[in-house]
Amino acid sequence: MYVNEVGNDPNLKDTIRAYDDGDSVVKYFILIKDPLQKGQEIEVLVNYKGFYEENRIRKGYGLACLSREDNGDNHLPSCLRRNIVDRTEFLSCIEAAQLIDLYGLINFLLSSVKKLIKRLNTLVDKAKTSKVPKQCSMTIRQIVAVRRLEWVASHLSKDLEKQVHHAPPGRKFLPNWCLKRCKHLRFDRWDELLAILKEVPTLKDSEGNTIAAALEKEAVEEAFFLAQDNLQLPLDDSRWCPLAVDATRKLCMAIAHARWKKEGTDYGFLATEFSRIAADAVGELK
Repeated sequence: MYVNEVGNDPNLKDTIRAYDDGDSVVKYFILIKDPLQKGQEIEVLVNYKGFYEENRIRKGYGLACLSREDNGDNHLPSCLRRNIVDRTEFLSCIEAAQLIDLYGLINFLLSSVKKLIKRLNTLVDKAKTSKVPKQCSMTIRQIVAVRRLEWVASHLSKDLEKQVHHAPPGRKFLPNWCLKRCKHLRFDRWDELLAILKEVPTLKDSEGNTIAAALEKEAVEEAFFLAQDNLQLPLDDSRWCPLAVDATRKLCMAIAHARWKKEGTDYGFLATEFSRIAADAVGELK
């Protein structure tokens, strides 16, 4: 069920109350003071109050957006800034989690991603054996979910490797088991998928959205997560010139092509691409 909310509009009043029944299930109850007349209609609205404000900002109608102090997620630099904070907080949760909690997390993620990885493998196999289709059967949200789980799995693996190393004899079984299961969270053909998208940059998802654009955003976000201490306000055209923004996007895609390889980071390719992009940028200045 989807219910619109009053947001920060003082002229709208809630007609629905939402309550959590304790099992993380939200239930809605209608709230009408006066009886409705036959044929009378009333808009169904809910008030999620202050705790929903972060979502309002992401959607572009939070108080900070209305006062132009912030932008919604349709403004890429603002979206990147918030997502990098979310990634940092997630890694903090992983570091603080007990081993038994990581065990439960990995099992839950595996139950969610297995079918998606199989479908991505099917897409790559079909593209390699026949003509690339104009549209695939997956949504961008599903493809991005697999990519983000890849990122999660890489950090989980690093944490579990430390736990295996420090675990006393006789207590290495569970962290070893978790580490091996982590490998099943990973789709190891990203370089092949990127090559397909380079060949067919207009490839659409099942809803008609361009897949290459969505994966470029993920590549940019992952690159900026690595460089967050050294690069401020990435891609913000109020701080960076169009040439710098364009070069930065290209550099991020080069990093993705180098890092997303099954064999590991291709530093030779990365060095070549960095030199080429820098030379192109200098040429544009002339």
